[in-house]
Amino acid sequence: DMPFVSKSLTEELLQAVGDYDAVVPLINEQHHPLFAIYHRRILPILTNELLQNQRYLIRFLQKLNVNYRSQFNQDISSMALYNMNTQEEFEQASNFYKKSLGSEPMSKLTHFNESGRAKMVDVSDKPETVRTATAQSSIFVNNEIYTHIINHQIKKGDVLAVAQIAGIMAAKKTSDIIPMCHPLGLQGIDIQFKWETKQDQHQLVIISFVKTKGTTGVEMEALTAASVAALTVYDMCKAIDKGMIIGETFLIEKHGGTSSPDYKKD
Repeated sequence: DMPFVSKSLTEELLQAVGDYDAVVPLINEQHHPLFAIYHRRILPILTNELLQNQRYLIRFLQKLNVNYRSQFNQDISSMALYNMNTQEEFEQASNFYKKSLGSEPMSKLTHFNESGRAKMVDVSDKPETVRTATAQSSIFVNNEIYTHIINHQIKKGDVLAVAQIAGIMAAKKTSDIIPMCHPLGLQGIDIQFKWETKQDQHQLVIISFVKTKGTTGVEMEALTAASVAALTVYDMCKAIDKGMIIGETFLIEKHGGTSSPDYKKD
């Protein structure tokens, strides 16, 4: 939802980290903590804030050693970190894009009708191709939970086996959870787990793969599967420690549609 963020701006922020806990852009005297670089070591502070139901970024930043970056090696426009959440904001961004770059405006958000209200997109005219998507999530656990999982000592059962089934079920039920998703007949779902350990912190990486043949993609199904698998691990292990942290959840890749090898244009 920040369409004008550039790779070069991101790289500049990364280079400014040094010994700081965070690097926050300061553009036109306005802070942008939603597009900032945060060091992993601040996770315990962030977790404590959330556990205390403290959700103010200003309060959170006051507890960190922050580099408020206002000097850049490039010209930063007022729209560089523009945050887009509504149809009106989208249209403003689209007009700016057309005016500043001499390009056609971005196509309208397809999940809104002419009245600006939500709708399910009509995909009946799209090509029916093989569509796949791979997504990732993770959960950080302490050494006690890690030991209990790998030794099958969690009282609720085999954690990874249950999480795998939960992820598969979630993928099939995605359209019941995400309002504008189309009900799909999925033809393949696979969930893989791998452990990554650094010192006493263990990260369970969750990779989901979803496949179908149809007129719309399956990225939401893959993301839902990975998310629910991570939530299931949390649910099964929370009796030991409620401080587990679910990590970044993101799409790794998707294939299908007009870019698919089996797509044939009439």
